[in-house]
Amino acid sequence: MLASLALALGCIAGRADAPSSDQWRADLRYLAAEMPRVHPNLFRRLSRAAFDSAVAALDQRIPSLDCPGVLVGIARIVARIGDGHTFFDLVSGYSGVRFQIYPLVLYAFKDGLYVQAADPVHAELVGGRVTRIGSRPADSVFAAAAELIDAENPMWTRRWAPGLLVSPEVLHALGVVQDTALARFTVVKRDHEVTVELAPWSGARPMVHNGIVMAKGWVDVRDGAGRSPPLWQRDPHDAYWYRYLAPSRAVYVQYNEVGDKDTETVAHFFDRVAAFVNRHQVDRLVLDLRMNGGGDNTLNAAVVRAIGRMPAIDRRGHFFSIIGRHTFSAAQNLVNALEKYTDVIFVGEPTGSPPNMYGDATPVRLPNSGVSVYVSTVWWQDLDQRDRRWWTAPEIAAELTAEDFRENRDPALEAALTAAPEPALADRMLEPLERGDTALARQRYETYVADARHAYVDTERALVALAGRVAQAHRPAPAVWALELNAAEHPGSGEAYENLGEAYALLGRTDLAAASFERALALDPRNFEAKRRLRELREPS
Repeated sequence: MLASLALALGCIAGRADAPSSDQWRADLRYLAAEMPRVHPNLFRRLSRAAFDSAVAALDQRIPSLDCPGVLVGIARIVARIGDGHTFFDLVSGYSGVRFQIYPLVLYAFKDGLYVQAADPVHAELVGGRVTRIGSRPADSVFAAAAELIDAENPMWTRRWAPGLLVSPEVLHALGVVQDTALARFTVVKRDHEVTVELAPWSGARPMVHNGIVMAKGWVDVRDGAGRSPPLWQRDPHDAYWYRYLAPSRAVYVQYNEVGDKDTETVAHFFDRVAAFVNRHQVDRLVLDLRMNGGGDNTLNAAVVRAIGRMPAIDRRGHFFSIIGRHTFSAAQNLVNALEKYTDVIFVGEPTGSPPNMYGDATPVRLPNSGVSVYVSTVWWQDLDQRDRRWWTAPEIAAELTAEDFRENRDPALEAALTAAPEPALADRMLEPLERGDTALARQRYETYVADARHAYVDTERALVALAGRVAQAHRPAPAVWALELNAAEHPGSGEAYENLGEAYALLGRTDLAAASFERALALDPRNFEAKRRLRELREPS
């Protein structure tokens, strides 16, 4: 435990001592008062009672906790708010926390958690799949760390949790390791299991930019691959650039930051892209947003206008955008605008942000410890207020596996350059459903969802849209069938049952309507429309 105590004394940047219990308690009280004052709607997902209870529980535990334990406790409370812009950073030092790392970089690929890079002493671990940390399965530790991530969806958690899994202080606070001086990691590499005990890394912290390790002397999983890195990883620090890919007659645009350069504005850059596209034989444009974590969303209009000035591109099957777990904040605002105003097809993995979100975080600096918790101040609603998606999903899923990364393959770009436009789910099901052939409609649904490329397609929205189109053709029975399928496929969605209840009510099937509204309320007690409709059904006429 001496190593743990030594780490505790230096856990905050700029100070060698740890605050006293009374100072920590004062900081916690300050934070509990400031967060509701600063945030426009702090208790949207977490109730005030649950927040107060969590604060009280941590306050009671503070005398028994070391400095990292208190910081992890604060992180857990902030994470429960469920707002990606309201955060307490334990990884990069942004909040003033100074935690150490073990000499590994981990990444959550499609096929598991892998060692992406390591210091030279532990090169044997690179490329191995992590199966255990300490005495616990890696999945269990990942789930525990996820409770400290200020995420609104699982992709943002996948983006940040691996960094916590190599933190001695975090693993100790989670009860994964008893002594931070040594942590046991078990990996499987080429069917061979390797277990090592790691000490905290004493050198400069390696820089990791959205999965790209930039650390001198460290061994990367791609070392020795013998090929240049894929296009999307060749110049990640350049905010925006483009290249013509002659074999595909495509223009690839990497857009890494929503912000003007010192040498060129976003508007001027996309004007150049449009001019190039319109002067050359270009069949498709690929806009890569997978490393774009945001910036100034007032600049997004210039991007959308530029797409509109490329008539050969702004057509279905000619404009693709690659999105991913790091597509966040102002980049998500751009995704919203592209979805709304262009014929884009999204490729890759879901975004790290919901379409509608709180943002514009401001720091709340705790007076005694000096660490900062960032709190959202503005509600950004680009799309319908009833849009409750927790991410923008790709129409074509193309996720990175560990093997893809090691071999420098880019499945997302490959898909964007080769994919042909295909009918949407609702379009596939419409024709048989309009003529009452529910068996064929169901078969087409099942075939569509079984295709791995459609892993993230929002089938709930598609089925609701399908029901609406069938209803407009004055075919109520098939429309109800589509909504019944929707509720069966999404049993945890209160909105699905609300829609089904409305359909039953229109057909005069009052008992079924009431049951559907009751189910909607059980799933979401804040569904005021379902509550209103249920009350109307029960009132005597």
